[in-house]
Amino acid sequence: MEPTITAYEYSDIKQHVNALVSAYLAVNDRHMRSIIRAETIAYVTPFLPEGAPLTQAFLAGLQPDRLSRKEAAKLLPLLEPAVIPFPQFSTKQLGKLFRKVKKLKQPAWASLNLHELTYLGWNDGGSQKKYLVIPDHERVIGIRGSGTTNYQRGLCHLSDDW
Repeated sequence: MEPTITAYEYSDIKQHVNALVSAYLAVNDRHMRSIIRAETIAYVTPFLPEGAPLTQAFLAGLQPDRLSRKEAAKLLPLLEPAVIPFPQFSTKQLGKLFRKVKKLKQPAWASLNLHELTYLGWNDGGSQKKYLVIPDHERVIGIRGSGTTNYQRGLCHLSDDW
């Protein structure tokens, strides 16, 4: 199955499922809970791959009248195979994004969940620099800024520009 859900959509689905769980904890009326559940399912369904087994399993997991946070936490990873992962870059590719940086400290790729990332940001504590990598359609944008503690009014903290 080809991934079709973007990281933004996955984040939105997570927010709606968490809101559903919060509503289950706050609302005692069965009819009102069923309305909230139906609205959540109606909102989430267009993002999901049509007719896929994981879609059916995910929607079936939303059906119980009470959904705990633990059950929701087990339910959301079912969608990860359908999420388009954040591209993993090699040392050379990141070096090309930040050409002026001689010793570029790399993020710990093994500890990142690439299915949840919409951008990649990390701090280099030694040089007080901040790095952002943002995929934009077919290209990748790299932004580098300083993380100095002296704050100047009207000056961008990342780019040191007005």
